[in-house]
Amino acid sequence: MLNSICLKVPKNLGEKVIFLAHKFELVNKKLCIKNQHSYLYVPLIRQPNEHELSQLKNVASEICLDVEAFVEKCSAGETLDNVLKKQLPDSLHSSIRAWHIFEIVFAKRFTLWSISG
Repeated sequence: MLNSICLKVPKNLGEKVIFLAHKFELVNKKLCIKNQHSYLYVPLIRQPNEHELSQLKNVASEICLDVEAFVEKCSAGETLDNVLKKQLPDSLHSSIRAWHIFEIVFAKRFTLWSISG
């Protein structure tokens, strides 16, 4: 988890505020938006300037700046195998990988046997 400056926005105004924050290129797209109670916490890549903040407050007067911990998004190009390799000890990762390969081979053989039988 990473700490980031964010906008605390009432849920009912979230869509409008997020749209405007995207327009100002404020939203940190590498972090997940948080949904807690009746608020959304939108992670930012920088603090909004006075003009941007006043425009955001025109849309939702209740918004405020805050600092929260956010979960990072996995990149679309990252495979489960790569994520596990980073998170697990080598011996455990190798065991899981070997088992997965065995399952794939077994499934293909079973499918071929079912078709030909």
